[in-house]
Amino acid sequence: MGAAAEDKWAWVKIGDPFPENPVRAKGEQNQYLALWYKNGKPVFGRAWNDGGVVQCSFPYSGRELTGANDLGGQIQILTYTGDFASNKFQYKWVPWSERNGAKFALVRCGQATSIALPAKSGNRLAGNLDLTTETATAAEAGKEERHVGGQVY
Repeated sequence: MGAAAEDKWAWVKIGDPFPENPVRAKGEQNQYLALWYKNGKPVFGRAWNDGGVVQCSFPYSGRELTGANDLGGQIQILTYTGDFASNKFQYKWVPWSERNGAKFALVRCGQATSIALPAKSGNRLAGNLDLTTETATAAEAGKEERHVGGQVY
């Protein structure tokens, strides 16, 4: 068995056509893993297909950042083309408490990874987990929701 393929990220501008084969957030039909950088620091969030174009939401500094005015530039959306046989890996959501299993590797950028968080609204949102502080954040309705330490488990 050869080496596993690398993660592939589509660089897109907000409002551009939605990329093909995006990786879905856990249990969601129109929510996908997204990555953005603020002052060189990676932040995971969510993107969705709005009539064929990219829209997104990222938690940052107590707020929800959306749209080109908040985010500027480009974001990345995780994509997966092919299958396990050709890529030698697949994406699977696992509970945070099971992350250290020998057969799992985190999708991460620096000290950040994506996480699915239950929001106060009852929705599950793709958000950001800071691996250094074990602080998980997601955003909705203009506000950031934060879970720390034991709450993340």
